[in-house]
Amino acid sequence: MINWGAVIFGFFLSIIFGGIFTIIIPGWGGLLGLLLAGMAVGYIVGGDIADGAVNSALAGIFGAITFSFLLLIAGT
Repeated sequence: MINWGAVIFGFFLSIIFGGIFTIIIPGWGGLLGLLLAGMAVGYIVGGDIADGAVNSALAGIFGAITFSFLLLIAGT
């Protein structure tokens, strides 16, 4: 079952972590931020490991698309 509150929290967390870690580690910082946000969402959801993985994947997908769009705008 999808916990939309955790997914939205993970979305904002992935944007924040992605931005911070991209400044600190230019090559891999965005990926590291998305992974940490996904782990946080999985922990917040609790329950079965499959529920945590599904919620983490949704938060990561939404966050990655938005973060890529923001980097595209900032780069041009």
